[in-house]
Amino acid sequence: MADSLYLPTPELREGDIVLDHGMRILIDGPGKYREETYVWPGLVLNADELCDNESDSYDAYIARHLRGIWWEDRVPRPRKDDWPIQGNSLACWRIEPRP
Repeated sequence: MADSLYLPTPELREGDIVLDHGMRILIDGPGKYREETYVWPGLVLNADELCDNESDSYDAYIARHLRGIWWEDRVPRPRKDDWPIQGNSLACWRIEPRP
């Protein structure tokens, strides 16, 4: 995406869409700051695409998290489409342009 922006963690805000590891992560709540680390709650908007192993965006690691499956021999947990964004003030994130 040519029009994306790069922002440090403290400049992220609710409503931003972060692009990371093929995910489109909507920051859907206020951020928290503790011990030099910022944490933003996020919702993976393209989870179905990431979990479809026929998709060009398929990522086994991400899909296993989103589907709640970490080990082949364990019973799958309920699917979770959440993915927090966290980092210190030096971390930068690629986001979709803000409206």
